[in-house]
Amino acid sequence: MATIFFAVVLLLLAALNLWATVVILRDVLCTRREKLAQAIGVWIVPLLGAVLALYLRHEHNPRHRESYGDPEDPMRIVGPADEPEVGKEAD
Repeated sequence: MATIFFAVVLLLLAALNLWATVVILRDVLCTRREKLAQAIGVWIVPLLGAVLALYLRHEHNPRHRESYGDPEDPMRIVGPADEPEVGKEAD
């Protein structure tokens, strides 16, 4: 019974790590070196690394915020509040 429980926990942990790794690799704001370091951290410190990586991606994702960055900055990431409504022309 303990072996089955351990196997299920290990499988769930591997799934969480895989999900966190995919999220890290799809991040467009990080360099290749940063992505690699974060992915290695997820697999070295499995539970804490995966939870931390997913939390940070959620916090810095512009879709989860009203807008991101200074409106005067031409290199800022545009959030949903800045997108024109469908059917309306932009000024």
